[in-house]
Amino acid sequence: MNERQIVIFRLLSDAITPVSIETLMGITQKSKRTIFRDLATINQYLSKKELGTMESTNEGYRITLVDNNQSKKIFNHQINDEETILLALVQNDYVTIEQLTEKLYASRFAITEKMNIVKMNYKDVFNISVTNKGHHLNEPIYKKLLIVANIIQRNIDKYLHDLDISTDQYQKTIFFIKESPYFSVSFPNCSPAQIFYLIFATYLITDEINSFCKSISLEDFLSIIADVKSSKYLEEFSNHCMMIKESLSKEKIYNTIELLKEEFSIEFEDEEELIDRLEDHLLRELSYTYYLKDDSLYNISDYMALYPFSFDLSMYFCNYLATMYNFEIYNSKLIGLYFAVYVEKNLKENKKILLYAPQSAISFLNRELLQDYFTGVTIELGDNVEKLSNHYSLIIDCTQALNSTEYPVVKVKNQLFTKSDLQHFQNILENIYIHNHKNDIFNQPTNFTYPILNQKNWISVIEGITLMLQSKNVISSDERKAILTREQQDNSLIINDIIIPHCISKHSGRFNCYYVHLDNDFIYEDRKIRHVLITVVSPENQKKSNLFKFLYNYFVDNKDYLSQVNNLEDFIDRI
Repeated sequence: MNERQIVIFRLLSDAITPVSIETLMGITQKSKRTIFRDLATINQYLSKKELGTMESTNEGYRITLVDNNQSKKIFNHQINDEETILLALVQNDYVTIEQLTEKLYASRFAITEKMNIVKMNYKDVFNISVTNKGHHLNEPIYKKLLIVANIIQRNIDKYLHDLDISTDQYQKTIFFIKESPYFSVSFPNCSPAQIFYLIFATYLITDEINSFCKSISLEDFLSIIADVKSSKYLEEFSNHCMMIKESLSKEKIYNTIELLKEEFSIEFEDEEELIDRLEDHLLRELSYTYYLKDDSLYNISDYMALYPFSFDLSMYFCNYLATMYNFEIYNSKLIGLYFAVYVEKNLKENKKILLYAPQSAISFLNRELLQDYFTGVTIELGDNVEKLSNHYSLIIDCTQALNSTEYPVVKVKNQLFTKSDLQHFQNILENIYIHNHKNDIFNQPTNFTYPILNQKNWISVIEGITLMLQSKNVISSDERKAILTREQQDNSLIINDIIIPHCISKHSGRFNCYYVHLDNDFIYEDRKIRHVLITVVSPENQKKSNLFKFLYNYFVDNKDYLSQVNNLEDFIDRI
């Protein structure tokens, strides 16, 4: 069944009363003829698999399953239309729209749309060309094998089910691969499960899947090794793995890290350990690349919003590796997770808190509470600030009598701190730089409303906004270029209805957010965008403020309020 038929199947099997043809036509936006054809296909599938029956009445259609839990299993045993198209491109030199129309039970127009979506989604990954013979996947053998292995990996339950391979057989086979020295030597940096998908893929590509099924038992598994050794697909893939193992080195990663350090004036915490971890990850990622688009697999959007500096560095890191050493890394987000750990630790500024209180049991206990709660923060206790010469990030005044000082002060009662008190102190400590420099950061003169007009492409919108900011001399040409380059990589930072195009500036002292209100909602990645916050920050100021973490929390905590504002004054009112 195709994706549309699965939708219909779900509707009919979940329905309490029959669903009319007109309802199905409205939901799927298909003709009555197409719906009838879909129902025939679903009914045939039900009968063949002995899953249940389809009831037809004057009111409509409804499916009754033998096992109500069977529905979930059925969905696990289908590959989607995108995967079907990719599989067809691998299995055939040329694939026509007509061939896909028959395979997916869809109109020529619908298939053309689906093919265009596939080409758009994978424009930076696969080279899909069009000739008078049809669509052609112009990629090396090892990459084609990986595509099919990825599809099997995502749909392993379906393939094990279709070939009647038991979980026990599957696990025994994985164990055999793990214990066999041949596989670890031939396919370095690939897991036993990945090697299984690759072997499986060679048979699926060549339409010899039944022979694979017969050879899957542990007793006969040795017999397929001869086929593996002679397979051009696996031979090419083995050569690919060997090449990655020989060409990737710590020295190349070190050189790339040095470029980042020089360009952005930053240092890395535990640099040697970071390089070791990156080498291990890159060997695995480059050897067995997962190409398929799957947002649920790497659902790290919250981390990207909290630590965009780290994820920006990962994009530069991957671009350098590609430019200098021809290593193509298609998922820089996973690299960003490593930087989020090793970079953010180094960005944290050493902070000191003065607990301004008389020497007493309560004061000593409060100091212990602060030391336990704050990691990497120095806590000092005293009641004579003039004698204490250290620079303090925050003074907690338990006497409520401290005169004005050059340091930020919060006045509290001289009693044991609660968890709520500690959270309050943390919020002040993390955001005090932003609070003290709010009007400098959010520059009032640059506040303006941008007319969307007929622009439908986000890149054209951001080009227009940044050009206006550059003409006002508030961002430089290289900052504008950095912002546009980042946005063109389809990796925009969006929180609620606010999009934050940003860059790490090479100009010292930069720490600015430029607010732009859109005169109409702009639909981008299926979300309504109302506000644009162009953000330019230098590494040393990001270290002082942790700006992006503050913005994330501010936007989330004030979601409903911010959705109603249309100017900078209201936008920052609750900071």
